[in-house]
Amino acid sequence: MTKMPGKPLGEIRHSVSFSVKANNHPSGELERRNANKADDATRTLEIVRKLQNLLPSVFPPTGDRPEPSIMVHDDLSSQNILVNESGEFTAVLHWECVAALPVWKECDYPEFLQEKTRHVRPELGNYKP
Repeated sequence: MTKMPGKPLGEIRHSVSFSVKANNHPSGELERRNANKADDATRTLEIVRKLQNLLPSVFPPTGDRPEPSIMVHDDLSSQNILVNESGEFTAVLHWECVAALPVWKECDYPEFLQEKTRHVRPELGNYKP
């Protein structure tokens, strides 16, 4: 298996936390130059402060253990699954937009297993037995 570039989320948690702390200081210079920009900056700072409390849940500390991750095929539909003449699985197509995500981020049913509202009743005669 080829190693993907990047770092586990647990390793970048400290960088994100440092970034938030560095941006947590209002700028007096900005307030003097432009009141509208100062208002925007103040609102942004308030949002950053609120979101800062969520960091531990988004980037949980993992210690020495790497965070479990999973490769995700975001278009796993019947058009992208190949089977042979006897119905055995042979391949999955269209891997160009694959993502490697933490397990907690990608817990969902494949699209072809999700119920969708039908607007036209299927005609069974159009399908091979």
